[in-house]
Amino acid sequence: MRMLTIKHIEKGGHESIRMAHSVEYKPEGMQDADPRTPVLEAFGCTGDGGPVSNGWCCYGSGKVFVMNDAGSTVGTYDLG
Repeated sequence: MRMLTIKHIEKGGHESIRMAHSVEYKPEGMQDADPRTPVLEAFGCTGDGGPVSNGWCCYGSGKVFVMNDAGSTVGTYDLG
């Protein structure tokens, strides 16, 4: 199965890179918890800890880049 690479840059400059099978972006107004904040969720994430819990990642701030297996950026999300 092909994987996506997710690069997350926090507001303070900390960066992390994870692999995932799929991502879902929920723009402002579409979340249950806080409809004012955009959220990017990723499924099948590698690792555990930080934003990862049992293969599920959730990002609610910073900037997120999603790359395909060829290294091309397929999504850029500014989460504030």
